[in-house]
Amino acid sequence: MRRQKQAKIKVGIIGEHPNNDALALLHLLRLVASEHVEFVVMQKNNRGSQLDSMKFFRTLRAEFKAENPQHIIILRDLDGLLAETGKVVRLDQ
Repeated sequence: MRRQKQAKIKVGIIGEHPNNDALALLHLLRLVASEHVEFVVMQKNNRGSQLDSMKFFRTLRAEFKAENPQHIIILRDLDGLLAETGKVVRLDQ
């Protein structure tokens, strides 16, 4: 009996900085994911609060159609640039 090849599940990863946040998560997920999961870093041109903009969602829609992932992970953190101190929230208070 022939064994059928299992289709890969594609998961898109979006982080505030694709070379730091998204790649770190990508490497961690590859350690625990099966060989049937394919990860792709998406939205490489957006940074920080740009992920909250309507422009982000418009470009995400186009990239979503091109990449066709079954799932998307969007990674945000609570730090910010020195110029954005008003946006940073202290969790220890």
